[in-house]
Amino acid sequence: MSKKNKKTLVIAVVALAVLLLAWLGVSTMTGYMKEKQENEAADQAATLAILSLPENDIASISYPGDDGEIHLEQKNGQWTNAEDGYVLTGSRMKLLTDDLAALTAERVIEDVTDLTTYGLADSARTVNITMQDGTQYALVCGDKNTTTNELYVQLASDKTKVYLTKTALDSHFSGRVQALAAYEAFPAIEPSTMREFDVQKAENSYILTMTG
Repeated sequence: MSKKNKKTLVIAVVALAVLLLAWLGVSTMTGYMKEKQENEAADQAATLAILSLPENDIASISYPGDDGEIHLEQKNGQWTNAEDGYVLTGSRMKLLTDDLAALTAERVIEDVTDLTTYGLADSARTVNITMQDGTQYALVCGDKNTTTNELYVQLASDKTKVYLTKTALDSHFSGRVQALAAYEAFPAIEPSTMREFDVQKAENSYILTMTG
C-alpha cells in the first residue's frame, strides 16, 4: 500500500472516529435532556398535587358550617352526621369527597412568611380530615386571587407553601349539614297511598291524618 493510500486510510479512520464520538455525545445529551425533562415534569406534577385522599380511606371530615361545626363520619362505606347519625347521600357529599380525592393547584408560592396577605391567618376556614389509620390533615382555605379568582389554600403542616386552586373549597365546605343529605328528586308517591303527613316546624309541629 502506497504512503498516499495509507494516509488516506488513516484520515478516514480518524474522521470515522470523530463522527462516532460526536454521535455518542449527541445521543448521550439527548437521553440526558429527555430524562431531565421527564424528572422535571414528575416533580411539577408532585408539587401541584395538594391532596389525594381516597374516599374509602377517610374516617371523618369536619369544617365550620352556618350553624356551627359540621362533623361527618364514615363507617362501612356510609357517611353520617356525627351529631345525630343521619345518613348523608346527597351529591354535595360526593362533591366534598371528590375534592379531597384529587385536589390540585394551578400554582405554588414558595417561602411564604406573611400569611395574612393570602387570608390564611389563624381565623381562616379549616377543613380537618382524619384517615382510617389515624393520619390527620388540616386544609386551610384563604382568600381568592382577585385576578384569577383562584383560591389560596395551604396544608397546616407546611406554612411555607401557598397553593392556588380552582376548586371552590370555600363554598363546598360550608353551609348546613342538611344540604349534604338533600334528595336530587322527590320520590314518586301515589296520592292514593298517602295516609299521614308529619309537618316539622321550629314551633308547633303537627301531624295530618287522612280519614276516608
